Amino acid sequence: MRPFSETILEVIVPWLELDWPLDWDRVFGMSGGPLVCEIGFGSGGFLLDLARRRPDVRHIGIEVSWGPMRALLRGIERSGVRNIRVVKGDAAAILAHTLPNHSLAEVHVNFPDPWYKKKHRRRRLLQPGFLRLLADRMVPGGRLAVATDHADLADWIAAVLEAHPDFESNHATQRQSHVPDRTPTKYEEKARALGTPIHYFDWRNVTRRAAPTVPRLEIAPMPNVILAGPSDVDAIMGAFRRHAEHVMNGGEEVVVSFVRAWRRTDEREWLVETHVHDGRLAQQVALVVAQREAERVTIRLAPLGSPRTTWGLKRAVWLLARAYRQSAPDLEVVRSTVGPLDGEH
Repeated sequence: MRPFSETILEVIVPWLELDWPLDWDRVFGMSGGPLVCEIGFGSGGFLLDLARRRPDVRHIGIEVSWGPMRALLRGIERSGVRNIRVVKGDAAAILAHTLPNHSLAEVHVNFPDPWYKKKHRRRRLLQPGFLRLLADRMVPGGRLAVATDHADLADWIAAVLEAHPDFESNHATQRQSHVPDRTPTKYEEKARALGTPIHYFDWRNVTRRAAPTVPRLEIAPMPNVILAGPSDVDAIMGAFRRHAEHVMNGGEEVVVSFVRAWRRTDEREWLVETHVHDGRLAQQVALVVAQREAERVTIRLAPLGSPRTTWGLKRAVWLLARAYRQSAPDLEVVRSTVGPLDGEH
């Protein structure tokens, strides 16, 4: 597979490695101009066309999968378009943390996953809470455009939008069957060829409530704990059991799940697969329990996959260090960047 040029790779925003909310003028290398976002851009044709037709507008594409990202990056490479930035991850987390209030002029959602089964409907993107978040991040009067070919999902979207106080339709009806001058996505073209009706929603942000302040979160050092004294690392970690903890922090639910532990054969260290959910932000990381020298154990975060040092991630290091010390009570804390292990984190 042909590698991407360094210039094209700069289109990808390393949002987990930057201070929040992001300085979008700096991200784009240009100030001014509206911000337009497409959530789930598929092959990227729709977003590319928007960017070509509106060179004075800064376009943000949010996608959770690498496949669509590769397709869009190839399109950017071929077209020479430079007013697109791509962010990989969960849309709710990205909107919540990286964008200031009242910053998005438009949001496009094209053919979101319908989650057909009733028990999976809670996974549908356009839920009341997500729409409230969108309204906070959109400018007053900002446009929300949604398209789907799934009739049940269309009814769901219509009902959720109609009941939501932050949005009103730009038309006399909830939805339309045609949008003039719209560039169809590949999925849209296939649906049209099959004669499948497509439902378009064109709504605007009418919220008048005060949006909560987006907290400023700067990059923090990687958390770690160093313990000194005699302990049998292999025996303690060999007795590892899967468990999880739920706790509230600043009004957000934080979930820390320790999934499994395994010993690296090439070094004297154990890795613990850990899942951390700080509200909307989910991270899958590895914690390290290492004995580099006699009677000294370090518990830290492995720098795999650009983990974000959130409150929940520091909590995970604290929980693992406390559990290890409880298995070897004579250990002394030489260093802890996550607070005292005898108290509460």
